[in-house]
Amino acid sequence: PVAACGGRGQPPGPADAGGGTTTTLPTATTAGPSSDIPFTGIPDDFPSDEIPLVDGDYIVAGPGDAGVWVVRARVDAPDTQQARQQAGGRLVGAGFEEKMPGMQYESGSWTVILQTYEDGGAVWLSYSIAPR
Repeated sequence: PVAACGGRGQPPGPADAGGGTTTTLPTATTAGPSSDIPFTGIPDDFPSDEIPLVDGDYIVAGPGDAGVWVVRARVDAPDTQQARQQAGGRLVGAGFEEKMPGMQYESGSWTVILQTYEDGGAVWLSYSIAPR
């Protein structure tokens, strides 16, 4: 399942950007070390039908003035390479063309840049999504 998250122990970024409401969830469903991490959910105006996301705990920011989305997720992958492969596979499956292996994907409407990193034993995936 896809869920938005943010707060202590998470990568930098606004936890409540995107206009969603903030809810405190029980420890078992939070993505960090504390039970009071706010979750916002994927905003209704995110183009989910055009841009498939991998399962993970999400922090969503955007869209900005130019319609750019920044989406970060803690994902269930053993390493950063497999996280990029999972995300890239979903994008290609949705009709995106791989422009730079494991990093840049384009459709008729969107350009998606993937970045990954590890922090605190977790694998993080970042999508930068811009309209074409």
